[in-house]
Amino acid sequence: MRRIPILIVLAGVLAMRLFSGTGPERGPTITVKGGGPNLLLPPLPLALPARLQLQQTNGDCWEATYATDGVLRNDATEFQGKAAVP
Repeated sequence: MRRIPILIVLAGVLAMRLFSGTGPERGPTITVKGGGPNLLLPPLPLALPARLQLQQTNGDCWEATYATDGVLRNDATEFQGKAAVP
């Protein structure tokens, strides 16, 4: 079990996973689950295309863009999607 830093939990992030997959079947993947009053997000549903950015304290950054065809759910309570592959 990996520990999640307390600052991430206080910000509303409940779980985060990073996969370093390669190849055409599955590339690198980041899965983030969050919720609660401390999770700072724009109001749902999100306007598309939506861009998600994650940044580590060391400055490393990941970015993903979600277009209409990759969105699995986008309503008043939840957003789920698979980002477009660059």
